[in-house]
Amino acid sequence: MPTIPQSIAVMLACSRLGLIHSVVFAGFSAESLKDRINDCKASAVITVEVF
Repeated sequence: MPTIPQSIAVMLACSRLGLIHSVVFAGFSAESLKDRINDCKASAVITVEVF
């Protein structure tokens, strides 16, 4: 997610719920993003449609 207020809200919500969050650089290719998300065994992905 880009650096917007909603990103901070999501990170704080994860912290409050005791969840682990990981920020992934959006400049990676779709294949690289898929690899990184799969490697960390994410159970959820939060993103924005357009920025």
